[in-house]
Amino acid sequence: MAKNERRKSMPVDEVYIYFRRLELKLERPSLFKVCNAIKTIDLALETDSESNNPAKHLSSEAWSRIRDQMFHILLTNFSGYFLVYENGNFNALESGAKWPESGHIEFYPEKILRRFETYDAKIENLQPAVVTCLRWCFGQDRQNVSPALFTAPEPEDDGTPGEQSEAMKFLDRLYEICEEEASQGKKIAHRRWWQLYWEANGCADRRQRNELQKKMLSLQAVWGRPAQLV
Repeated sequence: MAKNERRKSMPVDEVYIYFRRLELKLERPSLFKVCNAIKTIDLALETDSESNNPAKHLSSEAWSRIRDQMFHILLTNFSGYFLVYENGNFNALESGAKWPESGHIEFYPEKILRRFETYDAKIENLQPAVVTCLRWCFGQDRQNVSPALFTAPEPEDDGTPGEQSEAMKFLDRLYEICEEEASQGKKIAHRRWWQLYWEANGCADRRQRNELQKKMLSLQAVWGRPAQLV
């Protein structure tokens, strides 16, 4: 099962559904599914020079929020190794060094053996309690973390009923935005995929055909492969 999850990419519309299931605690986090979700969002938000890129219909703010939450789930639910970088410095800081005012974290999940497969997040986008744990480890010359480090009693919710209601409305609106954008983007991407498919099918030039097929694979990585024509 884990091997299948590792190999299977996750289309944007499935990322939204999976994230909501995790938020509602209807499903336990799976390492490879969480990683695949993060990779899909990163691919979708990458700048693309093509004017008809379906990802241009996505709200970077809404999807970045989901991306930040998925990174939080990854970091706090799976063991691994982290590195700290200060803004403007391409070299990781040594353990015990002064914690940077701004920078980013790179996280290497323990069960993913490919060294190049890393997941990062800006320090300012991490939850304060998580930053506190990482700073403590870093100051103690420790850069290996496990879920036990982040386990703590659930804080009491001292927000007023009105504030809680507003927070729920905000989350519901975030879900609605992502659901609408994923659905619209998928339709555009699949139309584009079929256009490329027929262009590649009728292309006699091998190099050009390969380029068209690469574009098809790029669309598949984010939006999934369209259903076969009936």
